[in-house]
Amino acid sequence: PLVALGDIVRGIWPTEFKDRKGTVFSYAMNNYWYTNYLAGQGGDFVFRYVLGSGRNMSHAALSRLGWEEMSDLEMDEIIPEDRVDTASPPPDSAQASFLQVDQPNVVLSTWKEAEDEKGTILRFIELDGKSSTVKVTTPIVELQSVGTCNALETCQPSLPVSPNSFTFDIKPFQIVTLRIEGKPAVGQSPQ
Repeated sequence: PLVALGDIVRGIWPTEFKDRKGTVFSYAMNNYWYTNYLAGQGGDFVFRYVLGSGRNMSHAALSRLGWEEMSDLEMDEIIPEDRVDTASPPPDSAQASFLQVDQPNVVLSTWKEAEDEKGTILRFIELDGKSSTVKVTTPIVELQSVGTCNALETCQPSLPVSPNSFTFDIKPFQIVTLRIEGKPAVGQSPQ
């Protein structure tokens, strides 16, 4: 178990909670296993926890909570030499988005340059066990084609696109890989 409620892990697995205290004991390290004992588990360790609760938390909400807490914000400084003079002004931060996914049970897990440098690869994961039709909108890219791909990025242009959006179907717990090709949406502001 990741945690033990009301008592430390003693190898006894009661079927009822009974009169235990409401203490949560973390099961972060284990000296029961021979390999861990030999490794010594020495040194300094930092453990961080995020606790969440909710009567009706879905698998998707729990997954999002975990990913948000485990994923550091990444940033890249853009210096003047990196800028393009014809770029649009930055969108209003109060309403701007690089990409919007209209289904809360679907997350974008990857957005990267394609291995063959033709467009970018997006990977979506369905988290809640529900089939969905997903609409993706991106105000920063004028889409020219969207293709479905396998994990090796072998793709076929197959999805209809509008200038700034496309839709696709996803099955329960499926990972969908797509290649988008387009150009920067110069002069357009986010919708």
